[in-house]
Amino acid sequence: MICTVNLSLSIDTSINVDIDTGITHQYWYEEDAKATVLMLKAMKEKSEKASNEMSDLTKELIENGAVNQWAKKPIYYFVKGLRKVALVIDEGGDFKVSKKYPATSDKDQAYLKALGIKS
Repeated sequence: MICTVNLSLSIDTSINVDIDTGITHQYWYEEDAKATVLMLKAMKEKSEKASNEMSDLTKELIENGAVNQWAKKPIYYFVKGLRKVALVIDEGGDFKVSKKYPATSDKDQAYLKALGIKS
């Protein structure tokens, strides 16, 4: 599994002049852009680290199709057969339940337990 993240930075600067007062307003989006770049770099490092250190169970679940990687946000792996339940790969290379897409019902939690996923 290879995850590629392309990073590009463009800084948008807007200058508006109020016709009535003649005051120039300048808006900088540099800080937002820097924060986004830092977040993307962290996601890329986490993805690379996780793909290098996957546990056997994680590899098995991906290979047999029990989970599908989300193309839009590749850190999430949705569990087949469950609605809006996703897993993420932790630092140890094991799957854990996502905080954003958790298993809410007892049935979903039992299914994850049967797969070998820790809550």
